[in-house]
Amino acid sequence: MKKLILLMIISIFANAEYCAKLNCITKIEKIYTEADGNVYIWTTRDEKLANCSPAAGVYFTLDTSSKNSDLTYSTLLSAFLSNKMVNIRIVEGSQGCKISYIVLDSNYK
Repeated sequence: MKKLILLMIISIFANAEYCAKLNCITKIEKIYTEADGNVYIWTTRDEKLANCSPAAGVYFTLDTSSKNSDLTYSTLLSAFLSNKMVNIRIVEGSQGCKISYIVLDSNYK
């Protein structure tokens, strides 16, 4: 019985949203796209917990000059529209919390 309770607790926290040094597993709350090409992502978590400086104190930044930024943007938009959680990996120490890559996984609940 104790093992079952422990397993239930672990499974609850394994799928929980969080934001830490390297990444955030979270839902996207807002996508803010500027005409000059900058894309800012606001999540349901505290971006300040990541090891970077969020743009305007609250946004992750997608660098649209990056090679696969169109694919990354598409993944972000898919997650936003389907209300799914995504793993956002940032570039450590970056100004604006530049996004390194995105993982959309059906195991994130």
